[in-house]
Parts: sequence; structure tokens; C-alpha cells
Amino acid sequence: MGRGRFSLFYRSPVLGWLLGINIALYGFMVLFALLARVGGQEALFRWFYHKLALPGNLFELLRQPWSIVTHMFLHDVYSFWHVLFNMLWLYWMGRLFITVQPERRLAWVYGLAGLAGAVGYLSYTLAKGMGGYALGASAAVNGIILATVTLMPHYPVFLFFIGPIALRWVGLIWLFLDFVTALTNEAVAIAHLSGSAAGMVIGYAFRQGWRPENLIQAIREYFEGPQEISQEEVDRILEKIHAKGIRSLSRRELRILQKATERL
Repeated sequence: MGRGRFSLFYRSPVLGWLLGINIALYGFMVLFALLARVGGQEALFRWFYHKLALPGNLFELLRQPWSIVTHMFLHDVYSFWHVLFNMLWLYWMGRLFITVQPERRLAWVYGLAGLAGAVGYLSYTLAKGMGGYALGASAAVNGIILATVTLMPHYPVFLFFIGPIALRWVGLIWLFLDFVTALTNEAVAIAHLSGSAAGMVIGYAFRQGWRPENLIQAIREYFEGPQEISQEEVDRILEKIHAKGIRSLSRRELRILQKATERL
């Protein structure tokens, strides 16, 4: 019975968690805003709210670096439609995405597109000398939409009042709407378009065989050394010690040498 209630978390755990975090945080912030208003603590709510949002001021961002991540899960508590449409698109496109890619990569697209949106927003606000705050999953969701479109542009989808069309047309319509947004809010449009651009680049990279998991493996090997150590690598390190001394070894090479010694 419990599995039936939370089947999304079993069948699509990454998508389920992305949806769950967004919805749970929105619900918490709405409740917090309501209690703050009743208790006369609206200033406390605004302070906490801004601590999770992405500031357009670089110095303020340095004081709350976590907002690079938290802002892409935070939504306007006074705009239910904002979070609703973002979550609907995240669900629809997320389900399509995982039919052609490993589901763990959904988190990569969400995070990288959200980060690209933050970079776009900050670049614009710093260039214009603006302040303000950015929040919402829109850039991250845009990335998932455009990554999915790039991966399967000819996939047929059905739209009300239009009928079946290729997914690439949905992507073009989505981009057009973001350009329309630029007429009233350039900073928001730049963030959205930055997330969309990141999604297209990532989708194309996936089509070319890019494996983001290799990045984690490379970082792990840099700090821990490779899991499989070849004799050629050990011989190279020993020759380096003979020529330049042990102090010339990098942290990675020292770990490789230590692992090779432990095997003896």
C-alpha cells in the first residue's frame, strides 16, 4: 500500500525527489509565510526567503553561496501557478527524458541548467548594476525540456486545439515564449534562456556519447588515485622519484604509490 502511494519514488526516484523537494519546500514556505503574517514576523520570513534566493549582488552572494543551489528549488509563495506549471513540465519532460537516458542524468541536467540560469542572471544584473533576487526551477526545467527536445526532436506529442506535433516544435514555442518574457523582464528571460541553452548543449553532448559520470570518476581518481593501478604507471612514478625526488610527486601520484605499496 505504501509503495502504491509513492510509486513515483520507486519507479523514477530521481524525478520523484526533484518534484518532492520543490513541492515540499513550496508548502513549507507557504506555511511559514502564513504563520509569520499571523505572528507579525513578516520581516523574519522575508529574511529567510532571501537567504534561499539567489541575490543579484555578488558581495551578498559570497555571504550565502548555498543560494546557488537552493534558489532552483524555491518558488514565489504568492504564485501557485508558477510552481504548478514548473512541476507539470518537469514531470512530463522528465518522464520522456528517462525513456532515452539513464535517470540519474536527469539530476545532472537539472543542476547544470539551473546553474547556467544563475550565471546568466548574475551576468545580466552585474552588467546592469541591478540588485534583486532570482528564484524558481524555471531555468532548470527549461534545461530538461530542451535537452529532451534535442535528444528526441521528432517524437510526436499531442497538444490541445492543435493535435499531434513533433517535440521540436514544442521547444521552439517554449523559446519564443521566453523571448516574449524579455519584453517585460529581461533578467528573468536571460536566466530562462541560459537554462534552455545549457539543456540543448547537454542534450547534444549526450547524443555524442558524453557520460557525465566520468567527471565524478575523474575527480575521485584525482584525489584517491585510480581503482586499477597499472605497472606502467607505477614505473613512471618511480622514475620520476629517481630523477626529481619524492617531493616532486603530486598528491594523486603519492596515493597511487601508497596503494601500490599496500599490494606488496
